[in-house]
Amino acid sequence: MAWTLAEARTWCQDRNRSDTSTRAVREYDKIANDARMEMSRCGRWDFDKRYSTLTFSARYATGTVSINAAGTALTGVNTVFTSAMDERFIRLNGENILYRITAYGSGTTLTLQTYQGTSNLSGVNYEILDVRIAAPTRFRDMAYPLTTDSGYPRLYPKSLEEIHMLLRNEKRTGTPYYYDVEWFEISSVPTPYLWVYPAPSSLCVMSVPY
Repeated sequence: MAWTLAEARTWCQDRNRSDTSTRAVREYDKIANDARMEMSRCGRWDFDKRYSTLTFSARYATGTVSINAAGTALTGVNTVFTSAMDERFIRLNGENILYRITAYGSGTTLTLQTYQGTSNLSGVNYEILDVRIAAPTRFRDMAYPLTTDSGYPRLYPKSLEEIHMLLRNEKRTGTPYYYDVEWFEISSVPTPYLWVYPAPSSLCVMSVPY
């Protein structure tokens, strides 16, 4: 939560109770406002941060799926796809490529980016991962998982290229510990997306300062 001017003035008054005149209060206001403006310019002050909660969904891999070579229509068997899976990513048959889900159809159908395989896939395993999520537009550069272990470290920055490489090659799931930010222009508004690795294997709630 941001430190307000009124709170800063009270802080000054509490430390100089010997003078509560109108002139002194005006001086407190000036000191507090000057300090607030300077700290705002500097940034990265813990007490001036706002926090937003971001929720990454659990890995999903129930049933099997099929898709044609160079196709976009994915069909599932014994799957329960949901509209919330739109814009998440899917790995097919243990391959190294993650495809973005572009549209939800039903509990058994999804639309993906074009599958790059040269052969049709039928009845193969898959996993849907939540590795990217929109962050507040004033998002800074750090994120903290909310866990029961208060000593759990913050997420560590890693380049987006390295995160993509890890997602392709190591394919781990669990509690994320690396992150990077990718910016997109959405309706003329720069919007940050937080990428994490490993992909969360269970519901993962994070509190991020911005």
